[in-house]
Amino acid sequence: MKHFLSILAVILLAAGCTSPSQRAKDSPEIFGKIPPAQKEAALRGEVSPGMNKNAVLIALGKPTRKTTINNDGHAQEKWIYTETRTEYMPNVDHIAFRSPNGANVVTTVSRPIPIPVPHDAIEIIFEKDQVVSCTRLR
Repeated sequence: MKHFLSILAVILLAAGCTSPSQRAKDSPEIFGKIPPAQKEAALRGEVSPGMNKNAVLIALGKPTRKTTINNDGHAQEKWIYTETRTEYMPNVDHIAFRSPNGANVVTTVSRPIPIPVPHDAIEIIFEKDQVVSCTRLR
C-alpha cells in the first residue's frame, strides 16, 4: 500500500499540479474539515481507505471527472484523475536533393511525432463520503 501511495505522489509531481501543502494553504476551509489523523497523509499526497473527500481534495486536487455508481444497492461516488503520457506516431519523410555530382537523390528519414495522450490514472471510490477503494489504473 505504501508503494501505491508513493506512486500517487509521483503522479502529482509529474503532472505539474500544485502541491498538497499549497492546496491546504489556498483552501484553509477545506483543510480545516479534515480529521487530524488524516491531515499528515493528505499533506504527503497519500490516499487510503477511510479518508474523507476533503482529505482527498488536499492530497490530489480536484478530480478530472466524477460519476455516481450503484454497487449492490449502495450508492458510491467515483472520482477519476487523469494524466498525460507521450506516445509516438511514426512519421516518414522523403527528402530529395541534388548531390555534388549532379545526381538527384531521394532519402527516407524516420522522425516519430510525439503526441500527448490523456488517460485515466487513478480511480477513487467513496461510500458515505469516505474512501473505500483507491486504484491505480493502467
